[in-house]
Amino acid sequence: MTSPLTYPALKCILENLEATRRLHITARTPSLQKINNQIPLRFDSISFNSDSLKINGLSIEFRWSYMYFSQMEYLLKRNISGSPDEKMEKLLNKYFCGRSNLHVDTLDLGPGTVPAMNIKLRVNSLKPSVDHYFEPALFLLHSDSFPLKTLKTTVIGAETYEHPVVKSAETLILSIGPDEPPIPLETIKKLTNDTVVFHYLQYPMTKFDVIGLTKYLRANPSEHSTIYNITSDHFLYVHNLLFQLSIAFNEFGSELTGVQGRFIPATFRLLIPTDEAKTQIQVYGLVETDQWRLVIKVVN
Repeated sequence: MTSPLTYPALKCILENLEATRRLHITARTPSLQKINNQIPLRFDSISFNSDSLKINGLSIEFRWSYMYFSQMEYLLKRNISGSPDEKMEKLLNKYFCGRSNLHVDTLDLGPGTVPAMNIKLRVNSLKPSVDHYFEPALFLLHSDSFPLKTLKTTVIGAETYEHPVVKSAETLILSIGPDEPPIPLETIKKLTNDTVVFHYLQYPMTKFDVIGLTKYLRANPSEHSTIYNITSDHFLYVHNLLFQLSIAFNEFGSELTGVQGRFIPATFRLLIPTDEAKTQIQVYGLVETDQWRLVIKVVN
């Protein structure tokens, strides 16, 4: 006869079980419900929108007279009374509230969709799929979340760059709208994140002082280990920045054979010496699935 699982073994199994499967199993097993809240619950991703919730691969849509649960080819319709907001609140309170050990790798919170519940999530990355400002989501985050591994946000003014959550994130993604003024070089210098991504959303796109930044890094290579990325869905924007750099530093063309990635065809790659003998600046463009990327970084 097989011996029953010990508590440490059961705890290990539940903690490493995919989150939606675990919620499904424990909701139907009274004996597991007694210990379930004591064991950390881990999610790859949670996405809140005004009328939907996505947990890992499970999508839940809230309508006035029912809820849709869908995962791959699985679809379930539940008739439940209440408004969409009330349905979401009931579901979240049932599974999330009362827990102090919710771990989320990536949290996506749509604009104006902060759920009305008292929970704290331990989050690695805050990356909204719809571009908006990050601050309304902070009250959901446990203090252990900081510094964030990745933060994606729009810019609402100079105060954005001074926010401690912005300054401390390992990777900072700034979504720049068409009405934003150019980011001053002095502001860029103050960003000390490991990686900074300036993502330009749509035309007309604001100017970026890519030559000024490169000249500054050339004169002060030891002051910055930040990797700078400029990305856009529009090829011409990134291509034009690369063209400007190729004219300003045309004598420093290089194949950059050790760099991984798919280079933008027919564009310059640069290896620019700095004022310190041991360092150089790599400049190159990459083709990615849904965008174009310009990379500027100091290397030894």
